[in-house]
Amino acid sequence: MLPWFTPLHSSSSSSWIYSAPLRASASGHDVKSFTPLRSATDKQRSTGAVKKQCVALGLGLIFGATVSRRCAKRHGPLHAKPEFEEPCLRRELAGLLTVSALSAMPAIGNAEVTTDNQRLLSSRKLVEVRDPQTYPALAYSPDASAKLPLLVVLHGAGSTDLGVQELADPNGCHGGLPPSLLASGRAPAVLANNFAVVAPYAAGRSSFIREPRERLLRFVDWVCSSEGRRAGCPNVDPQRIFLFGYSDGASVGVQLACSGKFRAGVFAAVGGVGDVGEITPKLRGIPTWFFHSVDDGILPVEGTDSLVASLVKTNGPVGIRYTRYEQDQEGFTGFLKGHSVGITASKQPEIYRWLLSL
Repeated sequence: MLPWFTPLHSSSSSSWIYSAPLRASASGHDVKSFTPLRSATDKQRSTGAVKKQCVALGLGLIFGATVSRRCAKRHGPLHAKPEFEEPCLRRELAGLLTVSALSAMPAIGNAEVTTDNQRLLSSRKLVEVRDPQTYPALAYSPDASAKLPLLVVLHGAGSTDLGVQELADPNGCHGGLPPSLLASGRAPAVLANNFAVVAPYAAGRSSFIREPRERLLRFVDWVCSSEGRRAGCPNVDPQRIFLFGYSDGASVGVQLACSGKFRAGVFAAVGGVGDVGEITPKLRGIPTWFFHSVDDGILPVEGTDSLVASLVKTNGPVGIRYTRYEQDQEGFTGFLKGHSVGITASKQPEIYRWLLSL
C-alpha cells in the first residue's frame, strides 16, 4: 500500500484517482535511463512451451555477444558515458530476450490470426504513413470530418524488422496495443469512434529508448502538419494530443510529456526516466495515468512507485492516476510474467473516456 493514496476499487489491483487539473506547459527534457532486467521462471508452463522458450532465450543470449561488441564499437567504454545509467548491453539484450520470449507465449486474446496484414489494415481504416525525416507509422481515423483528438502510441522493445504492419498484428510482438486492437476489430468503441491514432515504428531499433527525443517531437509536428495530411495522416486537433506508452515507450513518453506538447499521457510499465527530481516539476499540470504490475520481472514496479510518489510530493495529487496490479492480468508466465500491463491498459474503455474528458 502506498501511504499517500486511498484504494479505489478491485481486489486484484489498487487504483488511485484524483481529478484532472488545468493543463500547463513545461520545458523539454532529454534523459536516457533504463532498469536492469531480471528473469523469472514459472512451473505452470507446459513442458513444450518451456522448451520452446529456452531455445528462444538461448538464441537471444547468443546474439547478445554480438550486440555487446557492436555496442562497444559504437559507443566506446560504457562506464565512461554518464548518460547510460546501466550498461547498453542490458537494454539491447532486453529487447532481444523480449522478442524471443514473446515467440514462446500463447496468442493474445481470441482473435483469429491473419496472414494477410495488408487486407487487415485496409479493412480497419489503418494506413501506412512515413515522414522521410523521422519514422514510418501506422495511422488510423474513424469516419469523421471534424478534427479529432490524437493518440500517439509508443511501442516497447521488441521486433522492428518486419515492417510497420507488424504493429497491426494481434499475435505479433506488439500485439494487444491500440494499433493491433483497431486492426483486429477488438478496440473499445470509445477509442475506435473518437480518436485518431498514430503509432510510429522504431524500424531497425529495439525501441525508441535511444532515439533523440527531439526527433520524436518532430514526428508529431509532421503528423499535425499539412505535409502529414497529404501523406495520409488523419485530421487532428493539435491542442488535443495524448500519449500512450508501454515499457520503453512509457519511459520515453514520460520524457516527451515534459515538452508541454501533450495534453495528457497513459504510461504502462515505466522503466527509467532519468532524474526523477528533475522531471517531476516539468510534468506539473499534465494529467497522467500510470499502470504497473507488482510481479513485473522486466521493469520492476518500484520504478513507477517512486515516480508517482515524486509527482505527488512535488506537484500534488490532482491529475494523477495509478493502477497497480498485484499480479499479471493477461496470464503471461515465465520471462514476461507481469509485463503485460500495456495490453491490460489498452483494452480498458475508461482510459479513453478519461482522455476525452480533459
